[in-house]
Amino acid sequence: RWHISLSTWFRDYVYIPLGGSQCTALRNHYNLWLTMILSGLWHGAAWPFVIWGAWHAAVLSAERITGLHRRFTGPIGLCFRRAVTLFAVFIGWAIFRAESLAQVRDAFMGMAFLRDPPTAGVLIDMSWLTYAILIGFVLMQFVHGIAGRLTEATRERILHWLEPPLFVALVLAAIFLRGPGQQFIYFQF
Repeated sequence: RWHISLSTWFRDYVYIPLGGSQCTALRNHYNLWLTMILSGLWHGAAWPFVIWGAWHAAVLSAERITGLHRRFTGPIGLCFRRAVTLFAVFIGWAIFRAESLAQVRDAFMGMAFLRDPPTAGVLIDMSWLTYAILIGFVLMQFVHGIAGRLTEATRERILHWLEPPLFVALVLAAIFLRGPGQQFIYFQF
């Protein structure tokens, strides 16, 4: 709810007064970039937050320029678009969490396996349960993506067998695979 009201405020009091999308394409991108960078600055007066805002502006601009939502249709396209969105969100979270530009760099180097920070071996160190959850979510996305092509009974039968074990695995992972507790990030503000 908080993020919805914040994004609504930026839309109503920054993006739309700048002209919103009711202007030339170039001006629209300018409005988008300025709004997102200001949103980053609202979260904190540090370079990682500015980069975080710019990252979101870049993703939104790229989506508008490429027309990704129109190019990739059908069940496979839907799964692809969701994967791209999730990937973009993960990158944004890594930027948002960093306290300095050096940490942003180290996080990306670690994700690309070019350095050896604690996250570099995360794919190798994941347990079988984590892999099972990931595979289950991919299967669920696929089933939801092809839902229009399946009969209601077939879709319900597949989801009946897929969703409950996935939910149980997710709960077990949350209980047994959790790391040390961390303070909620917004308590820092």
